[in-house]
Amino acid sequence: VYRPVRVRKEDGRFILTSYLAFEDAGKLLDCRYEICDLNGVISEGTLEFSVQPMGSTELTIDGTANNTFINFYFTAKSDTLWCEKGYPVCFEQVMLTEIKSAQSADSGEEPVLTETPLSFVVTMGDVTYTIDRRRGCISSIRKGADELIGKPMEFNFFRAPTDNDRGWNMPKVCKAWRLATESGKMPDRCEASLAVDRTADGKYLVGLKVKIDGKQLPVPRIGVSFKIPRSLVNVEWHGYGPWENYSDRRVSAQLGRWRAKVDLVSGIAGGDGKISYADDRLNPDNYSEPGEQGYRTGCRWISFSDGGGAKVKITALNAPVGFNAWPYTQEELERAKHQWDLSKGDSITVNVDAAMMGVGGDDSWGARAHADDMIAEGEYNLRFLVEGLEHD
Repeated sequence: VYRPVRVRKEDGRFILTSYLAFEDAGKLLDCRYEICDLNGVISEGTLEFSVQPMGSTELTIDGTANNTFINFYFTAKSDTLWCEKGYPVCFEQVMLTEIKSAQSADSGEEPVLTETPLSFVVTMGDVTYTIDRRRGCISSIRKGADELIGKPMEFNFFRAPTDNDRGWNMPKVCKAWRLATESGKMPDRCEASLAVDRTADGKYLVGLKVKIDGKQLPVPRIGVSFKIPRSLVNVEWHGYGPWENYSDRRVSAQLGRWRAKVDLVSGIAGGDGKISYADDRLNPDNYSEPGEQGYRTGCRWISFSDGGGAKVKITALNAPVGFNAWPYTQEELERAKHQWDLSKGDSITVNVDAAMMGVGGDDSWGARAHADDMIAEGEYNLRFLVEGLEHD
């Protein structure tokens, strides 16, 4: 990605470097900054600067010591042949302090285990977990008489193929991981375990541990899938956004707090000959053939609400997570040949991942994502809290 100026933090100082060969970047660009924490913008301001061609200068900004990151935005200072005054030319995001992981609390309750031919049933207070012995997934979480999850909370090691995936025959190459997702049975020399515990404050601690053997690569994703009520369409997250992003499609995204809506575009033009796209949609819904879409990476928390008080919040514990949310299932997304083949279901599918391979794109007829953006062999540990499943 070409940026005429870059900013880095060095020994507590902000150093701006210009990559312009002939002009002082300060004569061409205005600079605005935002100091942010996990809840949003703390303060903002503008900077005047001067930097010689291919040179560097120090920027002085107060109030950054105890906050999380700072965003620098560079815009055109005046009208040019190629853009108007105020046009966004580039941005830089600099981390200021380490983001600490959230902590969970122990439930303090002793579990009671009951075995049946088809399941394990674990009771903790008034909450009952049912684990399917055949698939190895959590098929039910009940509080009293109320079912809290819309589908089994289960492994997800696959994704709906993209055009690039189809180019290198990913569905066939990764068939073992599709079967692992469908059956819960891991490929040879690979291991996985999924646990859900109720904490003392009524939240649910989800833990996924996976061991990947090098002979079973590539792996499309490592995560968990479950469903929430279809009414929880308002999504807010702290992670990379505002648009979809992947490990190899993240340079244009920014770490911050973002909002969107889980909805579905029909893909059919209206009377004016245009397809109506909402600006706040979570998923693009505009690919010629639907596939994996709408991903967000680096998320510390994700919240789903209905605007009327009901809310489900997911909080990453040991590391940031990636997520999708669709008004249809992953299987329906994979089967769809056109956007109009998709329709809203009776729930929202949520995927929370420790990792997903990149989408690639050097070409669409054989090239995979670069090695750094493929899932490597080794052990993966996904831990997150879910709260709000017990809403009224």
